[in-house]
Amino acid sequence: MGGSRAGRRLGGRWVSRAAVMAVFLLFSRGSCGNERRPEEVESGASQSEGSAGTCSDERCSSDVSKIEAFEKWIRSQKLAVNKLEVKSIPGFRMGTVATDDIAEGELYIAIPDHMLMGPERVGPGSRLDKKLMKITKNQGISIQDQRRLLSEKNRVLMYFLLQMYNPKTESFWKPYFDIMPANLSSPIFWNEDELQELVGSEVPRMARIEKRRLRAIYDELREKIFKHDRKTFAKHAFTLKNWLWANGLYDSRVIQLNRQTGHGNVPTFIPLIDMVNCIESQDKTFIQYDQKLRAAVMFADRAVSRGVQVFESYGNKSNYEYLLYNGFVMQDNPNDCVYMSFPYSNANDVRQFCIATGEIPYQVREWAKSRSKDGKSALIKHIQEKRRGYETTVEQDNELLSRYSEGCHDDQLIKFTDLSTRSKYIAFMIKLRMNWDAGTCSSLEAA
Repeated sequence: MGGSRAGRRLGGRWVSRAAVMAVFLLFSRGSCGNERRPEEVESGASQSEGSAGTCSDERCSSDVSKIEAFEKWIRSQKLAVNKLEVKSIPGFRMGTVATDDIAEGELYIAIPDHMLMGPERVGPGSRLDKKLMKITKNQGISIQDQRRLLSEKNRVLMYFLLQMYNPKTESFWKPYFDIMPANLSSPIFWNEDELQELVGSEVPRMARIEKRRLRAIYDELREKIFKHDRKTFAKHAFTLKNWLWANGLYDSRVIQLNRQTGHGNVPTFIPLIDMVNCIESQDKTFIQYDQKLRAAVMFADRAVSRGVQVFESYGNKSNYEYLLYNGFVMQDNPNDCVYMSFPYSNANDVRQFCIATGEIPYQVREWAKSRSKDGKSALIKHIQEKRRGYETTVEQDNELLSRYSEGCHDDQLIKFTDLSTRSKYIAFMIKLRMNWDAGTCSSLEAA
């Protein structure tokens, strides 16, 4: 999935969308903590208030009515199996709670075919496909450009927006659309001040690259597809803002579901299942498609008591991937690593590698050997240069961190929701800088 929940596990959900960002891990700090530039730090931001992800009274009230409508819709579908209900949960905005005791290994949710939204709805012969083929034929668009512009992902995004903004009839999925977050928190939606908090990591650079890439895709679709059938692709629906929002939802919510269609995993929006929040797990199972039930099903990787929040793992992902595509990081992530970029033959050939605690990938060692006789000196120099990208020292980060209250945040996720000021989540930003610094320090010791 690019960032979609690829091969989402049974006891672990998905993850992965466009693979382009990276960073942070919760490694223990090494002995090189003082290497960054000792420049002064501004401290004019105010204390953050409340816990990350907790909604205001007004927004919580709005969420309650949306949840009620969503639950009513779910009940009307008469699911064969369902032990979940959506609730407002502090620190998460929303999550799922067990309506009855769930035993380890038990099938606890089954979402039928007719509720799933994926590329099968926009395949050859579908109404949307016929409209797209007519436009591309009239515009003389080559087969190669058709494949690129009308990719599986772009078709699903078009269908998603068409369903949301259908002027004639209310969409079957309206309660599902209504419960979606209006504001997304992955770095492509951050402003420059917010990105600045993570300067030194790969995140700001990759977020800007991804923004430009998505803007270019939209601009080309607008000029070659949307403007040639405004009756279908209405201006108020197919805006850049809506396109980026739908893309963000796709990257964070789509689950790669093996439906045994002969096409491998199929990126699919799965209502209710995609409301289950993330927790780390060693579970190796994935979401399944039950041919008998004709439904996407999940089995519990642990026992859950009635009234307790249900969690699933989103996959063996680093905090870089979680942040880039989902807008949160795990405080204790055994799969974490630091992503670093390494320049190759020319300025456009820059590759990223994930460096885990005490481990230097083979490709990185080969890169270093091509730049110095022993390889080690080139690698150490490169990592030190990366570390100097930070504007604060470890001591200054610790001092800044002590000035900001994180509020009541007792869950495992550090969430980045409703980012609107530099200060509101500055404590989390500082922690991420410190985590990445610790990771690069570990890399130096392993070099």
